[in-house]
This record gives sequence, C-alpha cells and structure tokens, in this order.
Amino acid sequence: MLKFEHRFAIEILTPEGLSLGQFEVPIDWEPARESVRLIHLRNGSPSAAAGEGTVRVEPVWDSAAPGEPYAVAVRLIDGEAVGEIHKDYFKPLAIEISSGLVEKKVLKAGDLYVFRILAYRETPQPPSSVGIPFTVRNTTPTVSLIESSFTELAEEGTVVEGGEAHPEDLPVLIPQSVLDEVEALTLEAGSAETGGILIGHLYKDASLPEIAVVVTAQIPARHTVSKTTKLTFTAETWTAVQAALDLRRSGEKMVGWFHSHPSFAFCNPECPPERRATCALQKPFLSGDDLLLHRAVFAKAWQVALLCNNADAGLEFALFGWRHGLVQRRGFTLLGDSGRAQERRPHLLTQPSTGELAHAPSCQK
Repeated sequence: MLKFEHRFAIEILTPEGLSLGQFEVPIDWEPARESVRLIHLRNGSPSAAAGEGTVRVEPVWDSAAPGEPYAVAVRLIDGEAVGEIHKDYFKPLAIEISSGLVEKKVLKAGDLYVFRILAYRETPQPPSSVGIPFTVRNTTPTVSLIESSFTELAEEGTVVEGGEAHPEDLPVLIPQSVLDEVEALTLEAGSAETGGILIGHLYKDASLPEIAVVVTAQIPARHTVSKTTKLTFTAETWTAVQAALDLRRSGEKMVGWFHSHPSFAFCNPECPPERRATCALQKPFLSGDDLLLHRAVFAKAWQVALLCNNADAGLEFALFGWRHGLVQRRGFTLLGDSGRAQERRPHLLTQPSTGELAHAPSCQK
C-alpha cells in the first residue's frame, strides 16, 4: 500500500521562466513501487518484496531556490528499503500536458518548454464513521528464487555493454543459443517485426548477496499481428506461451520478451545512404508502443526487453530494463560461444516497404 502525505502536480514554464500553469495529474506509481520491491528482494526480504508493507511516498525538495513546494525527485520508503525516482519519471506526463497546451494554442508545436514537479501537503481527513470499516491490502505473489551461485557462470561469459552501467541493474545472463534463435526469427520475418517471450529463473547468490536473471530459452510469439513498425500480442499469444511453460515443467517464469526492428525498412528508400547511416531510426530503441507493452505485461523491476535491430549496417542486439522506474538500455552477460566468427550482413528490401512508417514520418517521401 502506498501512503501519501502530498499531492503532486507539474508546472509548465517557458524557457524564460514564465509559468503556463500548474496541473495536477494522475501518476502511475507502480514502476516506482516495483523498484522498492526489488531492493527488498536483493536484501533477502521476500515478504516485504511481496508488497505486504506500507510504502511512504515523499518529495525530495529542491535544495536550491525556490525550495518547497518544488521537488527534484521523489523518494519511496518501505522500512529499510529506500528507492528514489528522478525527474525523468514525470517527463511523459509533462509531454502529455504540453500537447494539451498546443491544442489550446497556449503553446505552438515545436515550442521549447521546461517543467517542474510540485508537491503540496495533503490536509488530513477525519475518519468516516459511515458503513462497515475494512482494510484493503494490495499484495503481490512472492517471487521464487533458486539458491545458487551464478558468479562462476557469469565469469565464463562475455559482457555485452549497452548504455550506462548502474548498480541498480541486476545481472542478466543470456545464452548465445537464444540470440541465435532470435536472429533466425528476425531474418525470417524480413520487413515485418517478430517477437516472443524470454523465459528463465531468478538466481539468488547468498554469498554476495545478489540476485540475477538467467534466461534459459525463448518462446516465439504465435498469433501476433505483425507490421513493419508494430507487433501486437493477442490473447491467443499469451495462452500459447503459458501452454509452452506448462509443458516444459521446469518452473521457469517470463523474465522478459524480445522483438525485432526491421530498421532498414523504416526510412524512405530514396534517402541518401550517408543520411541513413546517421539516422536515429537505424539505432536500437523502444517505441512508445514497445514501452506500453513492457509496462502492461513486464512491469516487474527484474523483467527485461531484448531488441534485435536489423539495420543497414547489420544486426545488433540491445537489452532494456527497469531503472529508477524507467525503461533504459543496459548491458548483459552472453553465455556460450560468443567468440565465434559470424558475419552479419545488411538485409535490405529489393522493393520499398509497404508497411506503416509511424516511427519515421519525417523520413517518408
């Protein structure tokens, strides 16, 4: 359960500091709450990690002027576990508010703006004496861990860097065989996206102490709706995945998912090669739809998203995971024959893609 002593709002300002208004917004606190559960899990407190405690949500006041009610971050406190989420956690809300200001012609499309977080103290409400008193408690099933050392396994692997290394990131170990299978599915899909589920275990090494995500296999997603710039999982997809897990009888859980980006097909085929080489759409990224899926289905702080990016320059793998309640790129450890020579050539279409190019409207003809 979350305990609030403040209500939060976002203020939008011009670069010159002119306030365009303060907006109280509903905030999705669950990713931040999951980050605190992960702290408990790493500290060996599964009961607290299951959400049985009360988490206090407090603003971190701006130490520079103007101070309260302006906050620079928010702190979640659950016993000895303290998690902090930064200003970027509120950025999607600020973007949503600014879009509304554009519709109201307060801002023009493309105008620059800044935003600030505000926290106002709640007025205590007297308890109600009407009705039958009861308490609602939000709980999460306890996560099962395999007590074993994974350090020797990790030492035999190869570190694949990605983004900024951070102590909040759990070790993630992925077999080379899984990447090979994902690569084959990506090439088979051509100019359409493909994807599936990563399954595995959570290992607990009490000697560190630390936990790690160990991927054991991938389950290709069936019954999906696939386009050049979008992959939609259906109800039948999840039914098939659960059936596959039941058949394996290994106690594996969904530790994440994977999908491909046919980046070579995102851009206008008439775009000059030198411009395509520097285009952001040729680099690994998660789209807005990807982030929505990850939040809806893979909201646990230890769940990850693997991307196989099929760009002009060839194939590239990138891993994303939760950090401070946000999905960010991170590294992982590759297990197996990572030193084998393997040439990855670009796989370009012989004809222009007819799929939707929602990722890149500016690159279209």
